[in-house]
Amino acid sequence: NNVDCTLTIFNKEERNNFLFTLPCWLSRFLPHLHLTPQGLVMIEGKKDRLVFDGSFKFAHDTESINSWTHKQHEPPLVFPQSFVAHLQRIYNLRISYPEEEIFLWDDDVSSAFRWVKLNPDIAAVFAFRIGHLLCIPTGQTFGSNTSPSNWEVLAQARCLIGEHLLT
Repeated sequence: NNVDCTLTIFNKEERNNFLFTLPCWLSRFLPHLHLTPQGLVMIEGKKDRLVFDGSFKFAHDTESINSWTHKQHEPPLVFPQSFVAHLQRIYNLRISYPEEEIFLWDDDVSSAFRWVKLNPDIAAVFAFRIGHLLCIPTGQTFGSNTSPSNWEVLAQARCLIGEHLLT
């Protein structure tokens, strides 16, 4: 039982306004509440990390939150190819502007999924408990099968804005 350790890590999520907390007893009164288990990954020499387990089923006749959605209804993932596309863009800029200084930028993707906010109507289905607290995320969770696809739209928009600034 690592509740104290988990609360310490969880404090960062709350400080960054990626979730809000309520007393656990309120869970009885929230419609459409779905409690999803949280795991704690502890690797020596690294910071401990909370893990949202969207595929967990409480019993054989229950459903996990990831079974409510299907990846085929989500936008395609293009982010894995973004590094190669970025290198090609730099190469093409160098060809077009051989004497100009090229300024590069690097996006900070820490907590990237959390920046895409959940609709308040569905936030309660991503809820979880830690100790005596009921936690409801305000942004996407790392572990939901729709988070990578929905984050892609934001990532692509940031890349397009960056390219527009370069030209």
